[in-house]
Amino acid sequence: MTRPLSQIDCIHSDHELPMKIENRNGSSEFITVSRAELAIFQASLNEVCHAIEVPEFDLRIGVNKDVALALLRLATDTLDQTR
Repeated sequence: MTRPLSQIDCIHSDHELPMKIENRNGSSEFITVSRAELAIFQASLNEVCHAIEVPEFDLRIGVNKDVALALLRLATDTLDQTR
C-alpha cells in the first residue's frame, strides 16, 4: 500500500469537489476527480484548444497542442462513457 505524500481536497462554493491528488512515487501523480470536475477540465481544455487563439501555445500552455488535444479526447471519451 502506497502512502500519499501529499493530498489536496478542493472545495468550490457550496459544492464539495472531492478531487484528490496523491504523489505516488515522486515522479507521477494519481488524481481522482468527480464527474463534475472532469467536465470542468474538459470544458477548459476545449476552450483552450478550440475557442481562443493562443500565440506560442507550447510556451504559454506548457505542452504542444497535440498533447492538449489528446487529453481533451480522453476527457471527452471518459465523460461519454459515464453517461
